[in-house]
Amino acid sequence: MRLSLRSLSLAFALAGLALSATAQTAPEVVRVRILDRQAPSRISVEADGPLFVSVDGADAGASLGGTPLYLTANGAQARAEFGGADLSGREIRLTGDRLRVRASGVDRVYAGALVAYTEGGQLRVVNHTPTEPYVASVVASEFGFNAIEGAKAQAVLARTYAARRVGKNFHYDLDDHTGSQVFHGVDAASDVSRRAAHET
Repeated sequence: MRLSLRSLSLAFALAGLALSATAQTAPEVVRVRILDRQAPSRISVEADGPLFVSVDGADAGASLGGTPLYLTANGAQARAEFGGADLSGREIRLTGDRLRVRASGVDRVYAGALVAYTEGGQLRVVNHTPTEPYVASVVASEFGFNAIEGAKAQAVLARTYAARRVGKNFHYDLDDHTGSQVFHGVDAASDVSRRAAHET
């Protein structure tokens, strides 16, 4: 599929406006609510290496690499089960390298941290992800072509939109679907989308 000169020109013009407006204010981390449309009741999380767990801000141990941790809702609290531990709290935070999430037919890898809580008795999970891997993933999902200049324009738009959404909700800034920007984790990024994020 070829992009028309007009559509590329429009994308560049919009990207230029967005870049001049917010390039200096892009956050280092964005909070993306994941799996909202799937609404899973149980989520499996693994990491490459230890998966560190904190409950309501206090260290609560770690799950060893390759051993899954399970998140569920426990009434008004989030619940984490791993290695014989069964912990509940208002907020459960998971950190580790390459956080692999499986639930409701979804299998994705995220960077940064995952924060679980409940809302209306339903489990919610937010990925606190570095902005640049987020942008690269969004570009690959929403632009999807190998044209680097078009990918750069999309990267500027994605970063600008993310910057403008910071702080709009208490727990999260963005959703992982078309209600915000499509984000399927770090493994969804391509070489072109990573280059576009880096070069912008």
